[in-house]
Amino acid sequence: MTEREVQCGMLQSRDPASTSFCITRRITNLVDNVQHPRARKFIDVVVTESGSVSVDAGAQQLLSSLQHDKIAAVFDSAR
Repeated sequence: MTEREVQCGMLQSRDPASTSFCITRRITNLVDNVQHPRARKFIDVVVTESGSVSVDAGAQQLLSSLQHDKIAAVFDSAR
């Protein structure tokens, strides 16, 4: 799911706590295994011209903000 889908489908809803639910996942050791060919299916990466792969820190920061700030605020306000 993209951030835009979350924004339009959940965060802009009139009553998101009643009409939405969210499941987040944590995959352990993913950052340690970012070179694995399938890692790109689960984490945003940056690939340099030389072919080295690293975690996209900016994308991770946006994802963290979405999960811990924006989505959490929706459900915390419903309690």
